[in-house]
Amino acid sequence: MRRIFWFSPVPPSRTDIANYSNRLFKYLNDLVDLVVLCPDGTECDADAYGVKIRRISSVTSLELNGADVCIYNIGNNADFHSQIFEMLTLHPGVAILHDKCLLEFFLGYLGLNNGTAISALDLRVSMGQWYGGEGLRKAVDLLKGHESASAVAERFPLYEIIADRSLAVICHNDEIFDEIRNKYPFFPVKFLSLPYPSLGDLGCPSLQTGKVKFVAFGFMGGNRRLREFLAAWAESRWKHNFELDIAGVLESVDDLKRELATLGLAEQVRLHGFLSEEQLNALIRDSHLAINLRYPTMGEASGSQLRIWYNGKASIVTDVGWYSRLPDDAVIKISPDKEHESLLDLFELLANGKIDLVRMGCAGAEHLKAHCPRQYAIDLVDWLFQNKYKFINEWSRRRALARIAAVQGEVSDLDVIMPSSKIG
Repeated sequence: MRRIFWFSPVPPSRTDIANYSNRLFKYLNDLVDLVVLCPDGTECDADAYGVKIRRISSVTSLELNGADVCIYNIGNNADFHSQIFEMLTLHPGVAILHDKCLLEFFLGYLGLNNGTAISALDLRVSMGQWYGGEGLRKAVDLLKGHESASAVAERFPLYEIIADRSLAVICHNDEIFDEIRNKYPFFPVKFLSLPYPSLGDLGCPSLQTGKVKFVAFGFMGGNRRLREFLAAWAESRWKHNFELDIAGVLESVDDLKRELATLGLAEQVRLHGFLSEEQLNALIRDSHLAINLRYPTMGEASGSQLRIWYNGKASIVTDVGWYSRLPDDAVIKISPDKEHESLLDLFELLANGKIDLVRMGCAGAEHLKAHCPRQYAIDLVDWLFQNKYKFINEWSRRRALARIAAVQGEVSDLDVIMPSSKIG
């Protein structure tokens, strides 16, 4: 039977990529001999998912060479993906690119690993290679701490480092798929819709009357626009018509509590910390509307959005990237250029019952049917094994060209590597 090594964090690790992998295990295991390799030092229940789960450090070169293909899940969190990146560098395979903007990952990787698989010099060279002189100068500023990664990641995403080390790449964001295909037309790339189970028999829940209840969840970093949302809420003349539940990881709980007190919102906001999947789903279903703002976006396809639809809810999203392409009947899109004014208008519409949130939530649940995990697994495996040797041949060609380029860079006379046809 065909064997796949699947490199990924797994639950209960606090990353949605772990949940994504878990949603696929059953279906992949029906199609191939699946071996899951999770990073050392991360949380893992090896008996919980019906598949073989091991630590990355336990795998041998002999085993890797015996596999039909290795699949590396790459995200923006160095804590979960550093070891996976190192294995990709040592043993090329197919990368699943969960984020386009990986600059923060590489800077985090350097901080954690002292350049085991990529050094500060490699980072500068890569920035120069892919983005020219401006990229090289920006790399120097980043490494000196004169610039923040989040400020420039959208312009200098650095997914090219992953692609260059991979046999092929899979994207869940069709915008990134189009970019890679147009910029690098010979590079093997595949778009698959991010998988998530449909609502099934749960049905779309009715909404309770009274105050409108927002919910926000996940890793609430600066690009999640939580503070901007709170500032607009506090300014709204309808501020007492709303409540907010926040679940997940906050950058600073104490700072947020002080800000809530200053804005006069402390009594209307509840902080839940990290919740299990069941608890989180229950919290979402008890809400009226989810907050899923992202700016700048890291080029991700949002598992959080699919979870929102799974629970029959509409959401507020920023009108950029993957979120711009979401169906208008299932999300409320906020322009990043007019965020504050748009949020104030939204509070007024919600307070006066001008938006049919039940209809929007049901529409989202319907759209979720296009994200079937079983079909995703079938399409993934079919693509991999129909094109496996094409991937290897293309990777070998790229490596040969890279070796030639390296030699050319070290010599001044091209006749050294390409002898002249002249005789005598």
